[in-house]
Amino acid sequence: MPSKLSIILVAYQSGEHLAHTLPVLKTLDESIECEIIVVNNFPEEDLGGLCKRFDAKLITPGENLGFGRGVNLGYSQSSGDIILVCNPDATPQTGAISIALNFLDKHDEAGIICPKLIYPDGSHQQSARRFYTWNAALYARSPFRNDDDPPGYFREYMMTDEDFSYTRDIDWAIGAAMFITRKLAEEMGGIIFDPRYFLYFEDVDLCYTCWRLGYSVVYLPDAVFVHHYERKSKKSPLSKANMHHLVSFVKFVAKHGGLPSRPESEAE
Repeated sequence: MPSKLSIILVAYQSGEHLAHTLPVLKTLDESIECEIIVVNNFPEEDLGGLCKRFDAKLITPGENLGFGRGVNLGYSQSSGDIILVCNPDATPQTGAISIALNFLDKHDEAGIICPKLIYPDGSHQQSARRFYTWNAALYARSPFRNDDDPPGYFREYMMTDEDFSYTRDIDWAIGAAMFITRKLAEEMGGIIFDPRYFLYFEDVDLCYTCWRLGYSVVYLPDAVFVHHYERKSKKSPLSKANMHHLVSFVKFVAKHGGLPSRPESEAE
């Protein structure tokens, strides 16, 4: 029996992106049984008419829950075997959803599928990562960071020189679009993300937990999403986004007693 898909989008001042993404989600891969759930973390923006037009269930908690808790609220009202956590600014290309679902139907060992992300101009987006090391974590937040000529250890963390033309296991990827099995979510306590993270590091933590529970995180380049990516946390060391990133980093380190690497038993 084909898997049912639940698509969860957490919105925060995202009406413009949703107006583009929802009709795409509604028309692609029509043979798939699918439900769309929108969690509106910015109640001042009325998304009711837009969600109704595209038969999306709207949940408005009345406050900004943060990304992870917003996803968990959507998950609590979902029924799919597979959960697609999708940013409002991430749009699947034709066939991407079917390709991911077909892969999961054939690979019980996979807990998370990370599709290939591209920019609107079609160029490759470096979305896959290795788990953090201390020097990579410090350099990522350094005011002297130079993306044009980073040190070797940071290129290794970013997987800058890796080949992403084939399906492969990865440590983690940014959470703009992720297919997650309900089986994995239930083993994690009936949630997708650890609610202690308001913003950032919930995707790192999810992928580490996936590996720790014996499932794999798979990069699937044949499934392609266009992502209008804006690195808000890089704008200023004192920006609100950067502060959220730092707080979440500290929580991640405290939770895991440091910066863990992929469990050896699950390594490639």
